[in-house]
Amino acid sequence: IIGAIHSARQAEQGHRIIQFESIHNNVREMVTHQNVICPKFTSLSSTTGRIHASQPAIQNWPSALRRTLKSTDASMKHTYSLDFTAFDPTVLAALSQDQNLITDLKKDDFYLNLLAVMSINPLGDKDYRSSVKQLFLASFINGAEAEIFIRRKRLPISKEDWQAVIDRYSTAQAYIETVNAEHRATGMNGIELKFRHNDEAVF
Repeated sequence: IIGAIHSARQAEQGHRIIQFESIHNNVREMVTHQNVICPKFTSLSSTTGRIHASQPAIQNWPSALRRTLKSTDASMKHTYSLDFTAFDPTVLAALSQDQNLITDLKKDDFYLNLLAVMSINPLGDKDYRSSVKQLFLASFINGAEAEIFIRRKRLPISKEDWQAVIDRYSTAQAYIETVNAEHRATGMNGIELKFRHNDEAVF
């Protein structure tokens, strides 16, 4: 593993070197005597209950470094990295059964489609998709103040533009409001989750 970090570090230049040095030092402390990394997984570090990996947070490593990881089993020819497309909106769509959200998630790129919903040209600025993704996750799903986020990111989004998103996914919005009001939600497996006031938990 340490050798893999050295190889990746040589392939990158500039500010990446500092990032690799930091990862290198941290990983040395986490490698077991069997030359294996065993990250810790928890759902307690997020108010939304998402599973989070730490020590190390491999999902945050540069892609050039993640590609160098190899299995300790010589018979394993490949390693696999899994990434869910629009994971949070997909969970929301499944729970709320919002048909517009379900339909839009089947398109090639959900977040580019959001730009179209708000009448924003996705070719106007390459950062718009990333910023709109952050806006949707932070505000629509997690309840942050959209107007503040829009001003901070200097997005060309009016109140009417954002309202168009809320109106399009009104069923999902109503589901979130119900969860927040009743402090409970029923998952697809039928298990009911309850949230206490002091959890400060939102959907």
